[in-house]
Amino acid sequence: FPVTISGRTLLADTEQVKIMGYMVDDLIEERKKIFETDDPVLVNEFLQRRGVDYVYLSHHENFKAPINKLSLALVYGNSDARLYKVIQ
Repeated sequence: FPVTISGRTLLADTEQVKIMGYMVDDLIEERKKIFETDDPVLVNEFLQRRGVDYVYLSHHENFKAPINKLSLALVYGNSDARLYKVIQ
């Protein structure tokens, strides 16, 4: 599940970024935790700290934290995906 930071897609394909030699293990672990936590404060802190502008989720991807408690505004959605803008 990609996360966009400063106009770049981050962690869209973790295997590819590892093959290219990027040091992303800590970020991958942090990203995994924010999708597994039910604490919206942790998710919102991650989004703000990392300067995330948009979050793209496919239809089968969801945060465990309640979406209405996250600093996200739905920009676009259909049966395949949703795009959220991070509210600063």
